[in-house]
Amino acid sequence: MSPWGSPPPKVRLIVPAGTTVTGVPADCVPHTLTGGYYEKRTGAPRYDCALPYWVSENTERTYAFQLRIDAAVPGATGEVGSHPEFGDFAFDPDTTNNTAFLAVN
Repeated sequence: MSPWGSPPPKVRLIVPAGTTVTGVPADCVPHTLTGGYYEKRTGAPRYDCALPYWVSENTERTYAFQLRIDAAVPGATGEVGSHPEFGDFAFDPDTTNNTAFLAVN
């Protein structure tokens, strides 16, 4: 199945433990870790950000989040990744390279 038959993926930020999001880009929506509704704009543990179009492997896109470090949590990581709205990327032969760890030291 071609990616062009479905909407562009979302960029997902999982916030590292010990940090709080204090500034959120306009095209990013707060969620609970499992994807549920999160009442406030800031402080969510997860954000899904819109991509206005499909991207290739060399495309760059920036989202300017602001984070506050609240506590030192040894080994804590978050992640940033590309995810379809629902399910998996059926056309992607290697989904292991769709996510990167995010460390705050």
